[in-house]
Amino acid sequence: MPRPEIEDIIKGIEEKGKEGAGYNASFYYPERGGIESVIRGIYGPVKDKVILNTAVKKVDLKNRIVYFSSGEIKYDRLISTMPLKKFLMLTGNSGYIKAAKGLKARTVYSLNVGYKTASPTDINWVYVPEPEYPFYRIGFPHTFSTYNAPAGLSSVFAEVSVKGAVPKNIDSEIIKGLIKMKVLRNKSDIKTSLPLLLPDAYVIFDSYRDSTVPEIEKKLNAQGVITAGRWGKWEYSSMEDAVMEGMQAAKKAAGGA
Repeated sequence: MPRPEIEDIIKGIEEKGKEGAGYNASFYYPERGGIESVIRGIYGPVKDKVILNTAVKKVDLKNRIVYFSSGEIKYDRLISTMPLKKFLMLTGNSGYIKAAKGLKARTVYSLNVGYKTASPTDINWVYVPEPEYPFYRIGFPHTFSTYNAPAGLSSVFAEVSVKGAVPKNIDSEIIKGLIKMKVLRNKSDIKTSLPLLLPDAYVIFDSYRDSTVPEIEKKLNAQGVITAGRWGKWEYSSMEDAVMEGMQAAKKAAGGA
């Protein structure tokens, strides 16, 4: 989080602070295709070398073999971007499995809603700390690009931090909250919705994580495994960080510094 100066806090209280704050006060976003177009751009040149819709079943660190639901691949160096906790469990190593059980993270439930409104907002996203709302953040993808929603419609996502099972009535509570915030006028505004569950969305940075993850990373590196990305390194990071870490991991796997 950006650390504000006293002067900035006073400006905020007096509603004089107009400058953007934080690392994402301004950002680039694809005009068409949504953020997925970034991934498609990376995928295009190498798609003949990518295997999709195949689950990893086991990682044999000793013999350096990854077993999939549809076969196996032997490797010299392996880059893992899957959640570190899941990767450790797949190794079958008792020490790694024990370490994995202590790693904690929060799941996020996101309800994505397409709706009709007479007065579309130009706000990108809003954090909602008030306890009467079930979500901690809402965002409006149609403000990132006009191509993110059909003409005359808007889009909003509402994110809820989940510990354990997702509450059964969470969708209705989210809709009530959006109506209360006057994002929606009523339920009839909704044209479509899509719920998404994001496991391990936010890593919990406790003392166990801070002391355990660096040691695990060293051991895995010695066994030919390079962890990268927000999930692989079990950390909080941005998309830009993930891209940079991917490039660094590829260079390291190829024998670079």
